[in-house]
Amino acid sequence: MPDYVVTGPDGKEYEVNAPQGSSQTSIIRQVQSYIDANAAPVEVEEEESPGFLRRTGDVATSVVTGIPKALGALTSLGSSVPYLNVVADPIAQGLFDIGEYGDEALLSDFQQQQNDELGARIQEAASQLDQISEDAPLSEKAKFVYDT
Repeated sequence: MPDYVVTGPDGKEYEVNAPQGSSQTSIIRQVQSYIDANAAPVEVEEEESPGFLRRTGDVATSVVTGIPKALGALTSLGSSVPYLNVVADPIAQGLFDIGEYGDEALLSDFQQQQNDELGARIQEAASQLDQISEDAPLSEKAKFVYDT
């Protein structure tokens, strides 16, 4: 297992022995828990990567559950039309909920964790969008989003 050196928020460097392919988030989480507990050195748990069949199943699930989500997104366009939103909003929410239910029921724990991490990073980036001027050129906005 390779060794990683992580600089903690306290400025100290921590050496972490982690399995090949461990995510940065997993390594940082382990260092943070070590700092919080002020305990003995921490080893990162080996993340079990799903096999080929499970990954194929996750792709198929994502495609199947993505269809109602996409239809829900299209239906939600009706929200901007007065009086049509009364019908469009519940339909859009229902379609999205169907897709989410399928994800929760059929995706592997590994894929659900990946989706949660991606969702959190997107939310964080979206919360920082107000830091760029409305009048900024599109190329500058795109660069800001990419860098964030």
